[in-house]
Amino acid sequence: MMTTHFLFILNEDAGTSSHKDIAKYIEKQGKVNQIPSECIHIIFSSSLTMAEHLIEKFYANYEHLILVACGGDGTVFALANLVMDKDIVFSILPLGTGNDLYRSLYQNRSHKHQLKAIFSGHSVWTDAIYCEELDLYSLNIVNIGLDAEVVAQAEKIRQAHPHLRKYSYMLGIPAVLKTGLFRDYKIEAGYHDQKLTIKAGPYAVGVTCNGGYYGSGFNVNPLFDVNDGKLELIYIPEVKAHRVMELIYKIFAGKIITATGVYHESVDWVRYQRKTDPLLFSLDGELYELDQLTLRIAPKKYRRIK
Repeated sequence: MMTTHFLFILNEDAGTSSHKDIAKYIEKQGKVNQIPSECIHIIFSSSLTMAEHLIEKFYANYEHLILVACGGDGTVFALANLVMDKDIVFSILPLGTGNDLYRSLYQNRSHKHQLKAIFSGHSVWTDAIYCEELDLYSLNIVNIGLDAEVVAQAEKIRQAHPHLRKYSYMLGIPAVLKTGLFRDYKIEAGYHDQKLTIKAGPYAVGVTCNGGYYGSGFNVNPLFDVNDGKLELIYIPEVKAHRVMELIYKIFAGKIITATGVYHESVDWVRYQRKTDPLLFSLDGELYELDQLTLRIAPKKYRRIK
């Protein structure tokens, strides 16, 4: 019988709880779930280079490996992109406040129940978003322009005021809105070899979704399914200024798709192109500035704990 090994990589910069306490809890739940202690490997690291080295080493030494990213969305994004083409089962143990992918995959599952699922080893193949120009995968949501600028502002707030991390996305909105409500760029998209008609910009919001949650818990894509072989494009062309805050509220409430003035398309590819200024993109909360970004569905791209 093949022995499963569990590699937990804890981001030392994520969360406020003692990482030693978290490690002890993982070990305790391992015993509860009858996992031999020699099969549980817990590593503390904030270095992506070190994480990549460890994954390669464990992948070479153990026939069946489950990698658990312990941290927020940034940790998950970085580690997931290291295992996309490897026969490694991926999972998440959320730490800190930025856990939108975890929420999309597991809703409000507790640490105890998540560890039980991890130690059971039951897995499922799951879709991802392939970002061509970056050769990276987003597991959850890619947002652009005004929306991504809020992410950038939220990061500044988190750095300056760590105690406001949970509310940083909401607090970032007013500062960004002062610079204008709309961003002018081009959107193209298609589905099943058919190019779709996309309403011209400028746009208040442009989001390509595999999952459902972003901004520390806002359900921008209530109909999400991470295993359906398609993406959801949600965008808001220019509307009257007073409606922008109304629509932002509907994003928070998970009612954006049914709102008047919001466009929703099922797609398997999307391309965003700049018109004047370079475009700011957020891939699962990680920021990039590009002239163009092409996104494609990558069906059943990685295996994760169910």
